[in-house]
Amino acid sequence: MQGVDGYLSQARELESKQDYAAIRLYEQALNAFPGQPELLKRLGIVYQTELKFKQSIEAFQKVLQIAPEYEEVNFYLGLSFLGLNQYDKALDYFDRELKVRPDYRRANYYAAKALLALGRSGEAVQRLEILAKQNPNDTRVWFEMASIYRSLAMHAYNQLENIDPDSVLLRVLRAESGADDRNFSEAIKQYGQVLKIQPDFPGIHFALGQIYFKMNKYAEAEPELKLALKEDPESPPANFMLGQILLRNKKAGEALPFLEVASAGDSTFMKAHLELGKCYMELQLPERAEQILAKAVVKRSSFSGAACSAGAGLHASE
Repeated sequence: MQGVDGYLSQARELESKQDYAAIRLYEQALNAFPGQPELLKRLGIVYQTELKFKQSIEAFQKVLQIAPEYEEVNFYLGLSFLGLNQYDKALDYFDRELKVRPDYRRANYYAAKALLALGRSGEAVQRLEILAKQNPNDTRVWFEMASIYRSLAMHAYNQLENIDPDSVLLRVLRAESGADDRNFSEAIKQYGQVLKIQPDFPGIHFALGQIYFKMNKYAEAEPELKLALKEDPESPPANFMLGQILLRNKKAGEALPFLEVASAGDSTFMKAHLELGKCYMELQLPERAEQILAKAVVKRSSFSGAACSAGAGLHASE
């Protein structure tokens, strides 16, 4: 008489060929070995593959009656309920699997799918963030998160447009979108309209200064950045851009205080340190230039060393 392992081996071979005569073989095996959990599990998986979700649920539930924590069965049961669009039940079974196997990635991934179907986007993102933390190189997880955030952003934008189509906030969003897409002329137009409606709207002068800086329109960028610094005098990027413009215009003395603020405000801002070093050289202050450039080199080396150590640690733990 053939044993359980013999039946499983034959049936798995049929499955690999997508020959679902495997169902009949599993049924024969269960007649010979009633209640054998691995046979029931495999039968449920084949039913599921054929989209026979109700039959698969029956098979999986029989397994759980015998062994409530049998490996992956709660997960597969969740998948079958997901196939029937019964999202609450699907989520419950995914979470049961995770209680036993907290690091089981597939359970968290499909739990996120169920949560999203239930309209619980924030919780879905939390599940995906767990997966991203476990494996930052999982492109599928990042794709799912990007899709959710894009959907949420579009929903929020449409809601804002429905509530107040002439909202100054909507114009800011359009301007930001234009800037992100490098459609600078549209962004400048929208920011200009914002300033006409609400001249004290925070951050607009910095945004305009940054756009003009990226366009190499330094004459237009300079006054906007000066206005931005009235709002936020310690802003490293605003101080850096203004300092760099002044340095390029051979105004090293005027550039110096801005570059010093930019360099002091962000220890990782290498470009600010380098520009400050150049500024000291222009002002015939080689010792101060050497000091700031030496610090920049040390900080960069420390950062690279830490990154290498982290990488080595990752490889060692794999």
